[in-house]
Amino acid sequence: MLFPRLLALAERAWRKPDWEPAYVAGAGYEPGDARVDRAKLLAGWRDFAGRMGVQMRMLDRAGVTYRLAPPGARIAGGRLEANTEFPGTPIEYRMGGATAWRRYDGPVAVTGAVELRTRTPDGRRASRTVTVSP
Repeated sequence: MLFPRLLALAERAWRKPDWEPAYVAGAGYEPGDARVDRAKLLAGWRDFAGRMGVQMRMLDRAGVTYRLAPPGARIAGGRLEANTEFPGTPIEYRMGGATAWRRYDGPVAVTGAVELRTRTPDGRRASRTVTVSP
């Protein structure tokens, strides 16, 4: 349950990011605080998320059973659109109670409800399954 969140915590503990405002004793920060550079915050997240594929492979080789988030998805205009928490994480889908899973490589035409899941980079484990309906 600690992984992959522990990787983010460790990274956050090792260095001060560019987007973080200077420390002021007793000051609080609210969500959307104008002192936080949102562009740098987003760039920092993208950098971290982009490196997670390598980190997940290392965890797989080490035998660490980390949490694998299910994909986010929607059906818009009869097409399934899906994404993952970390880029490069494989997504699988199936329609209409089919037993075989297909790899999701981009928007695909669908009818009815679709089940989705993500896979670890080594392909050995899958996330929980989520269902998306039109």
